[in-house]
Amino acid sequence: MSRHSNITRTVIAAIAGVALAALGACSSGATSGAGDKVRFEDTGTFNEAAPQAASITGAKLSSLGKVDGSKYKVGILIKSLTNQYWQQVEAGIQRAKSDYAVKTSQVMSAKSETDTSEQLQICQTMLLEKYDAFIVSPQTTSNLIPCINQMKAKKIPVINIAAPGKGLQSTVYVGSALATDGKLAGKYLADTLPARAKVAEIQGLPGSSAADLRATGFKAAMDEADLDFVASVAGDWDEQKAYQRTKDLLAKYPDLAGIYAANDTMASAVARAAAQANRKDLVVVGTDGVPIAVDAIVKGDIDATITPFPFYQGYWSLEAAVRVLNGQDVPLWVNTTDEVITKANASKYFQSDGTAKPDLYSSAGSSK
Repeated sequence: MSRHSNITRTVIAAIAGVALAALGACSSGATSGAGDKVRFEDTGTFNEAAPQAASITGAKLSSLGKVDGSKYKVGILIKSLTNQYWQQVEAGIQRAKSDYAVKTSQVMSAKSETDTSEQLQICQTMLLEKYDAFIVSPQTTSNLIPCINQMKAKKIPVINIAAPGKGLQSTVYVGSALATDGKLAGKYLADTLPARAKVAEIQGLPGSSAADLRATGFKAAMDEADLDFVASVAGDWDEQKAYQRTKDLLAKYPDLAGIYAANDTMASAVARAAAQANRKDLVVVGTDGVPIAVDAIVKGDIDATITPFPFYQGYWSLEAAVRVLNGQDVPLWVNTTDEVITKANASKYFQSDGTAKPDLYSSAGSSK
């Protein structure tokens, strides 16, 4: 059975067609302690002007005190469970669900990270249910805006996971400053490679906030580095596309010394193409910190990944929802921070199977 349970694509499309018309008569069922105090802020500020955003690190959420989530039901819609990143987010949500006794929907997602219309249809269908809050991760900066506007109109808190964007609003944003991912990747290459070494970048899906901001951060790092930034191409988060883009880059630039891939799925493809071309000397840096990449780093196939801790993004997003529903003043930005993961420090943050250590931070299990 699919993760959409009994809801088939046909049923989703049929219901979504009448969803917006029915919303006015549909009660949200919200029992939020936040009540009319629920705020919505433009999430673009959390990355474009981070110092101005009120924030707290995820590890310090527990300092806000214990809360009970048993009275609340939270709807959850993420990008796609085909990617290990979002699988780790789901694992964190499930851990928080147990720790805080909160009721949640099945974790919903589109079938791929590029199916923006399907994700919107699912969101509109979920709005017909009685949820006290929503956790969402829009695939682009615009595709879920119609649905989020309906949540805003009904004063339902919205927690945004790792998908900020100008004009995209939420009650709380849980994630890192995504441009920092790219900056840290660029700095790693600059610190690792000799002066004037040639480097390239494989971006994610254009229009995705993660792709655009990571590219912005990487370019900023390249502007400061003594490296020759020769190419930036789109890989659309897709393994096969990234594999082919790498083959093309290695053919065009035989002396290419390093590649930054905007997620670990693509970084794994870069490493595979490099190995087939007998270029295991190519320095490969990814982003995410998912099991496949952590394993490759330990084996020496990938040099580094920049992780915003997806397991804890999931955990802290549900924790933030419960705290908002209990009327707590959760800052606008729950910053998961970033870490450069290499062979030297992988065991500090990850288990032997490459998954996150679930009790690394004090807020995990803090409500027990």
